[in-house]
This record gives sequence, structure tokens and C-alpha cells, in this order.
Amino acid sequence: MNALLIYMFKAALYLSAFYLIYYFLLSRDTTYSRNRAFILFSLASALILPNITLQNTGYFDTRLFGRYLSDVFVTAASGTTQKLNNTSSFFTPLNIIYLVYLTGAVIFGLKLLTDIANLLFLILRQRNSGSRIIRFHGFNTAGFSAMGYVFINTKLKPEEAAEIIKHEENHLKRNHFLDILFVGIIKSLQWFNPAVYLFNRSLRAIHEFQADQECLESGIPIVNYRDSY
Repeated sequence: MNALLIYMFKAALYLSAFYLIYYFLLSRDTTYSRNRAFILFSLASALILPNITLQNTGYFDTRLFGRYLSDVFVTAASGTTQKLNNTSSFFTPLNIIYLVYLTGAVIFGLKLLTDIANLLFLILRQRNSGSRIIRFHGFNTAGFSAMGYVFINTKLKPEEAAEIIKHEENHLKRNHFLDILFVGIIKSLQWFNPAVYLFNRSLRAIHEFQADQECLESGIPIVNYRDSY
């Protein structure tokens, strides 16, 4: 229990530090591919770095010192410790924090799984053989892309739908949905960390810039809408 909370706290610190680096050094840079790579690297590194520990090679042995302090406190307050153990309950502050964290992680994890399940259900129900275009109605968006498909609102006019399809195909070409899925997993684990949401917003903006850039290079008008993939 303690190990998980410590790990997530360290990961949150790393992630926050990476975001500060991004904000002050890269956020105004128009090299979108590099910024995207840095964000994805930061998210992955924040999960890996807490598992890396440097071994102490100095003369002073912290393990012996820690054991010595433990012996002192345990011996000096053995009676008090026994009373605390007898009167302790499950609802300690640490356990409450642990339960709150797990509850948030489960909620965000279930939301992510539900969104993926809804997309799969929509694909299975609406897809046409040989087509990557899925028509839908009921969502409050003009269109989006996910899982190799472009989702288009049936309320759109044909010319509007054609422009949005081109825009969303650029997202598919660059595998932007995989980025969003990865961020969703990180968000489930770090739901309490504002840096995750800031990174998510920055990454989605980069995706839009890249898709618009592809449209401009192809001579296609930029679509002024916000997709919700």
C-alpha cells in the first residue's frame, strides 16, 4: 500500500517537472513533431523513473542507520506502540488516502474502457465493407477519428463532411489516437495530477496543428471545428 502511494507521488513529481520544462522551453516552439515526442517521452519516463534507485556507495551505511533508529524508537516506546496497535482501525489517514486514490483510478479506468467499448460497438454496428467512414448521430461533435476509422455526424452537409474527413484522415495517418489512448491510461493512474491534464491539452493542440499543416500542404481548407477523438 505504502509502496504504491510513494510510487505514484514520485511519478507525479517527475511528470510535473517535465511539464515545467515543456512549458518554459518548448510550448511556443512550432516544431510540433518534436513537441509531441517530448510529451510522450515525459509521460513514459514519469512512470519509469520512480523505479530507478541509485545505490549508496559511500562509507556511511544508511541501512544500518535506519535500523538503529528503528531499534531506538521501538525500544523507547514499546508500550505506546503496543497500545496503538491494539486500538488502530482500518480507517487511518493513510488508508483513507489509499482508498480515495484507488476509487479515482477505478472511475477513470472504467470511463476509458466504456469509451473504447462504445467506439467498438459503433464500428461494428455502422461500418460498411471496405470503408473507413462511420456515420453517427447523437454526439455533440462534427466528427473525430479513432481506431483507424473516421466518424462523421450525419447532420453535416456533404461538402462539410468531405473537408472534415480529410482533416481526420491526417490524424489517422499520424496515429494520434494512440497518443490519446496512452494519455488516457496515464490519466487513470495520475488522475489527481494537474500536469496530466495540461499535457493532454497541449498534445491535442499539437495534433490539431499537425492535421491543419497537412491540409495546408495539400491545398485543403482548414476546418474550423474541434473534434472529440
